[in-house]
Amino acid sequence: MRNRPLNRLSTAVLAGSLMLVGTVPAMLATAPAATAAGGPSVIITSVGSDLTNGVMDSVLDTPNAATNGHYDVDTSQAPTVTVPADANCPSITYSDPHTVTNVTLTSGSTSASIATGKLSVSNRFLPSDVGNAVTDGTSADIPFGAKIATFVDASHVTITGAAGGSGTRALTVATASGSYNASADSAAGRRALRDSANGIFPTSAEGSKRGCIDIARSSTDASVPGATDNPTAQYYAYAVDVVTWASPSLNSPASLSLQELKDIYSCKITQWNEVSGGSPGQIQRVLAPSNSDTEASFLTRVLGTSEDAVLGATNQDPAPGSVCPAPIQVDENRGDYLTDVAQGGNPATFQQMIMPYSNGAWVYQSVNAANPTLDIRNGVRVGAITTVPGDSASISYGVRWSGSRFYLNNRGSAHAVIAKDAVVSAGSRTVVSASAAFKAADVGLGIAGDGIPAGATIAAVDGATSVQLSVPAGGSGGAVALTITGTIAGESNPNVSDPTETRIFPGVGYLYNVIDSASPSYSVARSLVGFDPFSSSKSKLCAGGNDTSILSAGFLDLPARTVGANTAVTCRVSPMPTTPTPPPTTAAPATTTAPSSVTTSVPSSPITAPPVVPPSSPGGPVPGPTGPSNASILRASGPMTISTAGAVIENVNVTGSITVTASNVTIRNFRAQAILQVAGNSGMVLEDGEIYGGPAFTGDGLEWAQYTMRRMNVHNTFDGLKGHGNVLIENSWIHDMNVFRGAQFGAGGYSHNDGLQVSAGSNITVRNSRFERTGLNSAIFIDADQGPINNVLIENNYLSGGGFTFYSIQSRSAPQFGVPTNVTVRNNTFGGDHLFDYATVGGNVVWSGNVNESGQTVTPRRDQ
Repeated sequence: MRNRPLNRLSTAVLAGSLMLVGTVPAMLATAPAATAAGGPSVIITSVGSDLTNGVMDSVLDTPNAATNGHYDVDTSQAPTVTVPADANCPSITYSDPHTVTNVTLTSGSTSASIATGKLSVSNRFLPSDVGNAVTDGTSADIPFGAKIATFVDASHVTITGAAGGSGTRALTVATASGSYNASADSAAGRRALRDSANGIFPTSAEGSKRGCIDIARSSTDASVPGATDNPTAQYYAYAVDVVTWASPSLNSPASLSLQELKDIYSCKITQWNEVSGGSPGQIQRVLAPSNSDTEASFLTRVLGTSEDAVLGATNQDPAPGSVCPAPIQVDENRGDYLTDVAQGGNPATFQQMIMPYSNGAWVYQSVNAANPTLDIRNGVRVGAITTVPGDSASISYGVRWSGSRFYLNNRGSAHAVIAKDAVVSAGSRTVVSASAAFKAADVGLGIAGDGIPAGATIAAVDGATSVQLSVPAGGSGGAVALTITGTIAGESNPNVSDPTETRIFPGVGYLYNVIDSASPSYSVARSLVGFDPFSSSKSKLCAGGNDTSILSAGFLDLPARTVGANTAVTCRVSPMPTTPTPPPTTAAPATTTAPSSVTTSVPSSPITAPPVVPPSSPGGPVPGPTGPSNASILRASGPMTISTAGAVIENVNVTGSITVTASNVTIRNFRAQAILQVAGNSGMVLEDGEIYGGPAFTGDGLEWAQYTMRRMNVHNTFDGLKGHGNVLIENSWIHDMNVFRGAQFGAGGYSHNDGLQVSAGSNITVRNSRFERTGLNSAIFIDADQGPINNVLIENNYLSGGGFTFYSIQSRSAPQFGVPTNVTVRNNTFGGDHLFDYATVGGNVVWSGNVNESGQTVTPRRDQ
C-alpha cells in the first residue's frame, strides 16, 4: 500500500546479500552507510509500502546491523542515491523523481498530456524532464526503459516509444539524467524483483548479474493484477492487514453492513440517511489510484468488484432527486488529499466522502497524532463493517476499530449505566459527561439515554468527557443517565490464519515479503524474511519473535503453527497461482491413430510444446516424467466424445474436454481441459497426458471412477481427480488447483479444493505420485458422504497443501456410511504447506513410515 509521509531515511543497516523494495517511515533511526564494492553486499530499499517496510526494517535493522549496508531509495522525496557495486549488482544511481498525475495516454501514440483542469504548480512537467526515465506504475502502458523525448509545455510532453494502452495515468519522471527510478509502488517493486532475477533490471546491461533487487514487499498476493511474477517467486506472509472504509462526514454512521457498502459503491445508495444510523446528506465515493494495493484489496476483498465497475456505475437509487456523482481518486490512506484540489480532492464535497482505508495506515497515523506531517487523516474516521455469519441472528463485526487496533469477527455485550450527569441538547450531536470516562474504544458502540434516538452510536470520542453521536439528539437534558451497549468483550478470531474467509472477514488479507529462488541471494533473503519449510531454518520474523513490532505498526500478528520441523512458525507460504508445465519427458512417442469413433476432426498442424519446468517444491519423491511423452507431434482437436469400446486415442491436443461413453478406452500422449468417463463404463487408461483446466476453470480434472492413470500432469482445475472406486494412480503430478473466493464457492466464502476426492467406492491405490498446492481443503480427501469406502492404499507419495493434507474420517453429512475401512497410509513424505495439520484420520487406519521433509515421523490427528 503506497503512502508518502514526508520524512525518510537515506541509509540504514541490514544483513544479507539482498536489496529490498519498499520505503521506511521516519520512526526508524538512521544507521551507517554501506561499504563499497569488495566489502559486504549492499541492500537497497526502494519505494513500495511505507508501513510494511516500517515493520520489516524495525525487525531487520537491529539484529543484522554489522553485516551489510542498507540504502533506502525514496523516489518521492529523498535525494538522489548512488549505491556502490557488490558481487550481485554493479553501481547504480537512483534518482528522486517527481510524480505527474492525471496524464492522458493514447494507445499507439507517444504523446502524454495532463488532463484539462489538473495542471498545477505541484503537478506539471518540467523542461529538465527531457531525457529522464518515465514509468506509469502498475499499468505498464509506458514501454520499459522509456524516457521523456520532448518538452512541449508544462502540460504536454512526448515519450520515446508509443503507449501500449489508453487512459488516465500517474507518471513518475526521474529528475537526474542517467539515473534510474526505483519502483513507485509494490506492484512495480514485484516487477523489479522479477526483472532483476531475469537479469534485466534496471537494464539488461546493469542487470546482467541478476541481483539488483532481492526482496519485494506486497500487501496483495499474486492473484491480484499488477505484476507478472516468475514461477520461481515465493510469497511469505508475516502479518494480517485490514482494509475497511472511512469517512469525514458527520452524516455517516459508525458502521455499515457489507451490503450497504457494496450498494454505495454501485450507486444503489446515494444518501447517508439510506443506511442504518445515517443522517440526510449526499454521498461522494472516493477511490485510490489504480496502482494502489489498498484499492485492490478494498475492491476485491470487500466489494467483490473491479475499478472499472465502480467507475462505470450509474445512479440506480430510486429515491426522488437522487444522484450518484462520479468517484474521485486520491492517493491511498490520505485524508488530507480529500481537500487538496491539486491531488484530486474537492473541499466542497469533503463532508460527503467515503473512502477505503488501511488498518496499518490508520494506526500509524493515529499514534503520531501530535505530528501533523505523519497524521494525515484530516478528520477522517474509520468505520466498521458488519456481517451476519452463518445462521446467527446477532450482528457480528467483520471489521471493528477498537481505538488502538482492529478486531475481526468481534461481538459485543451490553453493560450497565456509565454516567448519570450527561448533558444532551436537542439537534446537537455532542454529549458531555464529567464522569463517563469515555475511551477511544467506544467508537462504534451503541449509546442510550433520555433525548438520544434509539439505535444511536458513538461516532467519535472527543475525550474522556465528550463524544459525538451518529445522529442529532432529539431532546435535551442536564442530568441524563447514559448506557453504552456493545462493549468489546475481546477478540474472537478463530480464522485469523485464514483471511480468505471473506464472508465473515471482508477486507482482511496478508502482508507479504516476496523473494525469488532464481535470485543469487535467495538463500540469504529467505533466512531474513521467510523460512525453509524443508529444514529447521527460519527467520526471527517467522519464528514469531517480532510480534510486538507488528502490532505496534497497526497490523495483526499471525498465530503460531507447526510446519515440518519448525514449531511456533507464524509466516505463511502463499503458493503462486501459476501454471507450471510438466517435467521433461523421455518416453518414446506412440504411433496409433485415433479411431473413427472420435467425433471431432484432428487437423494436421502440430502444436508447439511450451517450456517445461519440474515441480518447484523440494523434498519427497518425484514421480519422474509426467505429461505428454512427445508434445511436438500433438495435433489440434476440438472437444471429443469417444464411444467405441477398446478405442485407443493418441497424439492429440484437445481444446475442451474428452467424454468417454464406452469401456476399456486408452488415451495416451495428449492434452485436454478435462476428462469424464460416464457412469456405467470402466477400464479407462490414461498415460503420458496433461489435464489443464485453465486459470478460471471451475470444473474437475478427471471424473469419476474405474480408471488407471500413469505419468499424468493434472493442474489448474477445481478438484484434480475424483476417485470413486477401482482407481489406480501412479507416477503422476497433481498440483495448483484453482482457488476461488465468494459465497457461491462454499462454506467460508472460498472453494474447498482437493487434489484427489474420494466420496464412495473400494479399491483405490495412489502410489509414487506428487500432490502439492492443491487448494484450501486437502491433497487427498476421503469422506464417505456418498457411500461406504473400503480398501484404500496411499504409499510412496509426496503430499502437501490444504487445511489437513490427508483427510479420512466418517462423513459429518452422511454418518450412515460409516468410517472408511481398510485404509493404509505408508511411506509418504508430507510437505509443510498446510493450514492446520498434516492429517486427520478416523477408524483403524494403518499408518506407518510417514515422515515430513526433515525426516521426522508424522503422526495424524485422531478424529473423535
